[in-house]
Amino acid sequence: VAVAVAVAVAWSLQDAAGRLTIEGKRSLGQAIRDLSPSGAKAVARHALTLFVLAGSVAYECNIFSGVASGVELLTDESAI
Repeated sequence: VAVAVAVAVAWSLQDAAGRLTIEGKRSLGQAIRDLSPSGAKAVARHALTLFVLAGSVAYECNIFSGVASGVELLTDESAI
């Protein structure tokens, strides 16, 4: 179920970003920058960037730990 939800969310976000790029002639990053050019909004924009970066790092760490667990399972003779 979680994978299906993740696929649906990724699909819809990528579709929205693609439509924005085609119709608006600017990328998602440019659109966010245009919404908040300065001041407190710039702080919110930087916070959003940090949250996205932290989420990406957490996602990659999860992948690495899953691969490590899989390799350990395959190489551990006591698990057989």
